[in-house]
Amino acid sequence: MSSNPNNAVGTNAAYGGRTSVKAFNDNIGAYSRGILSGWACSPSSGMTVSLGGDGTTRDIAIAEDVSGNKITVNNISESPISVTMSAAPASNSRIDLIVAYVDNPPQGSGTALDNPAACGLITVSGTAAVNPVAPNESAIRTAITADGASGSTAYYVVLAQVTIASGTTDIIADNIAAGSAAGISAQNIDFATFGGKYHIWEITEGLSLSNGTHALCEFTIQKAGKYAVQGVIGGQVSSADDYCMVTILKNDVTHHQAVSSCIARGSVPRCDVPFYTIVDCAVNDKIKVNYTSPGSVIRAGTTISAELLY
Repeated sequence: MSSNPNNAVGTNAAYGGRTSVKAFNDNIGAYSRGILSGWACSPSSGMTVSLGGDGTTRDIAIAEDVSGNKITVNNISESPISVTMSAAPASNSRIDLIVAYVDNPPQGSGTALDNPAACGLITVSGTAAVNPVAPNESAIRTAITADGASGSTAYYVVLAQVTIASGTTDIIADNIAAGSAAGISAQNIDFATFGGKYHIWEITEGLSLSNGTHALCEFTIQKAGKYAVQGVIGGQVSSADDYCMVTILKNDVTHHQAVSSCIARGSVPRCDVPFYTIVDCAVNDKIKVNYTSPGSVIRAGTTISAELLY
């Protein structure tokens, strides 16, 4: 494919006569086309945005062909991908899409890992209008064909949507809709329409906590389904004999606990608590994440993520 910057986008299925793509991907048949995790999109500079590669979350999405067959696409580079949008329209506004696709069948090089030659990452421009709309499937498949793939049969997934007004020279966060659902801003993700993973709690500088249990975050479910709640709480404590605990509660009832004892890291004992649990939720269920410690400092960069699985 002609547009796969630095061969960054790949698929974990190869078409080589031994295993069909359909059989290899039967395990994702329950998912809808969209983002499973990662693929965060943010402004970079000028008309360029940065896609995925945050260093903590795998960038995984489900692409779909015209028959509903599915395949995964991944950021195999594990680094941010720079995507430059087309110049702003002369008048009104335009909605553009960032699309990842996999040719069908995804034949790639026999020596290249994860078949980047079968994949592409392109922008698809909409039409400028007073009330613009995003490109439809026909426009997306036409753009895939123009990039050198079989647009009529390819698998594709929309990774982000960018609204560009006339005169725009610098894309800002408010211009970007995260995920495959239209109209969702990167800062205000709606559980009711978005099925991807995102950070629900993050600290940018050390957070000092006293002895006891502290509620780190709480959120209300707006769409029923199974949610994966996960993260690693990185703590610094005063004694190597201490321990720390994370508790996931559903409607104030304990659902999952993870406990970690301390290890020596230089002169400062560390207590990192990894946790992962799946919570079956109904609308208006409340999920809370508590952290119990003898007194600690949570390190900067610590995050908690939630993901609507199905």
